Amino acid sequence: DVMDQVLPPFTALETKRGPGNTVTIGCWGRTYQFGERLLPVSVASAGVPELLTASMALLVDGEDVGQSTLKLKSESPVRSELEGTAETAQAAISHATWVEYDGVVFHEIAVRAKTAIRDVCLRVSFRREHAEYAHFASGGFGAGGGFTRKLTTPLKTGFYPVVWLGDFERGLAWFCEGGVDMAPGRPDPILITPRDDTVDLRVQLLGKLAAGTQTTIRFGFMATPVKPLHPRYPLNVFTRDALWDQPPRIPAYCSVIWNPYNFFQDIPFYDPATKTMRTADTQIRETLQDTPTKHMPYMTPYTLTSEYQEAMEYRREWELVPVRHNDTYTRPVGAGETRPWTELWMSPNSESYRRFYAWKFGDALRRTGMSAVYFDFGCAMRDSNAHHGGRGGYCLLGMRDFYRRIVNEFVKAGVEDYAIIAHNSQAVQIPALSFVTHFYSGEHLRTSSSPTLHEGRDYLDTLPLHYFGIEQSGLPWGIHGNMLVEFDEAEHLVKRLGVTDETVTEYLWNRTPSVVMPILLHGCLPDGYRLSLPYYKSIVATLDAFDVPSATFHPYWRNQDQIRADHADVRISAYARPESPRVLLVVGNLNRESVETTVTCDLSRFYDGWASSPLKGMKRVAKKGELLQVVERVGARDAKIVEVGPNQVKLWIRGHGMALVEVAGHIRIR
Repeated sequence: DVMDQVLPPFTALETKRGPGNTVTIGCWGRTYQFGERLLPVSVASAGVPELLTASMALLVDGEDVGQSTLKLKSESPVRSELEGTAETAQAAISHATWVEYDGVVFHEIAVRAKTAIRDVCLRVSFRREHAEYAHFASGGFGAGGGFTRKLTTPLKTGFYPVVWLGDFERGLAWFCEGGVDMAPGRPDPILITPRDDTVDLRVQLLGKLAAGTQTTIRFGFMATPVKPLHPRYPLNVFTRDALWDQPPRIPAYCSVIWNPYNFFQDIPFYDPATKTMRTADTQIRETLQDTPTKHMPYMTPYTLTSEYQEAMEYRREWELVPVRHNDTYTRPVGAGETRPWTELWMSPNSESYRRFYAWKFGDALRRTGMSAVYFDFGCAMRDSNAHHGGRGGYCLLGMRDFYRRIVNEFVKAGVEDYAIIAHNSQAVQIPALSFVTHFYSGEHLRTSSSPTLHEGRDYLDTLPLHYFGIEQSGLPWGIHGNMLVEFDEAEHLVKRLGVTDETVTEYLWNRTPSVVMPILLHGCLPDGYRLSLPYYKSIVATLDAFDVPSATFHPYWRNQDQIRADHADVRISAYARPESPRVLLVVGNLNRESVETTVTCDLSRFYDGWASSPLKGMKRVAKKGELLQVVERVGARDAKIVEVGPNQVKLWIRGHGMALVEVAGHIRIR
């Protein structure tokens, strides 16, 4: 069973007892420590030994519950369980906690009131440098959405099932499915307060509780990133066929076959081209034979067709409530003949539904040979179907197990390099998405849904740089960001509305850097569907030629000792290898106007052989410093090399534009 094994690329839990009745539980890249308290006392992630400034605390009427008993109930490579009790003057408390190998920590805390209780709250105190940003996620675009904020002032919000605090490379999420799992006494139970050295997250979990009554609250934590990035990251991008099937040919990792309503590719339909009944699995098999990329079917975690007998028999038990079935569909079954069918919306909260879906998906894998899948509506939604335990909250853990079972089917089919793309616009919904390989967010910014791109604007005219570093990067999550770029209405804006005198081709070329550049500054790539394909190809070709997946990424927020620009609106990230003198600079201009900037490089900080490897054929100069060999990797339309000197290169970059500059050949000049 999928519950009894550790699925790749995750690693087994390591559970260790320590002094003073402490228990340390480690998973890939993260460590949680438990002591004689109800909640974790320490969290480490992504090379940082401590994210917190104090133990997490449960507060009853503002007072820390304090010490509790702690017992390690069971341990295994997949799951470890703990339990304990605590007593205060106001309440008797017991807790059951489990931790699983993807890094989820889940608490079930029973509170019995000895006296009337005003409220019960959670307090988590973060180190300020590792809680610069907060991301709030609900059910994705159209189901509550979410947002990201830079934490400079106190922030109070209503309920969100996921609240993550972190920086560009790591963080910690608190999550709660809601419904009956918490019962706050006010409409804005979440408060984040930045201070000089700490950032406090405070969540009201319960409002008033009468003396003698008991209730249970359920919530959890998950430190990020959750797993290692793909060996070809960021070039393992989910994008369009045109990257590889139109010259110049650029490697594409995976692409979708837009074949909705074929479900498990086994529903017969009439094909007018062949005048026969066929199934979609033959189309997938034929496509996979002629492509160097991963083609995948379009699916959703929620929908089945009434043409499956099991779906009709278990409809009441499996369906998502409120009900949203759609009976307006027909399927061709002959020349001029159709058959009606109903799109049934089911809930991943139902374990039997998850098992059925995984079984059918595994069968589709064996029939088609596919190694990837795209899931629209990829986030957990609210569900109130009591037949499978729905309690009005978001099915976070059910959705997480849904994706875990999909991974399990890939593993059983012998697919090591699988891809699972989840459409998650506005919501990095950890832990529901911890088993997917790619996010796909950005639909909420399209012209028909948002003013972001109205009146000829580009992405950076509206969105702050940190938005791309949190919601659209893979570094904080261990999952490819793969932003859905929405320039799909360019022709309408240019030709019909006349928002600019550019051609459609120029419109796309001039605005594409405003989304590629801020994402690439954070070490990731967006998808290549609805933007300037020639521009995107030039960027991907440069990254591929430099082989950035095998290089070390040096981001702008921690490379100031090696690279500096003399313009305040310029950011520079770099790819380098300690065994090579070649460095690829990603230089971004955040200003709407063109700028000239001088970039100073200390290449000795990137290359171990700096003192002993002069490049042949480079003339010397009579000044002390480094002689730079500079190669321009983006055409003069967007950036120009103005001047090259010892230690420096002067660039011109257009507004919201980018330069990719390869710097090499440092000879110490004496």
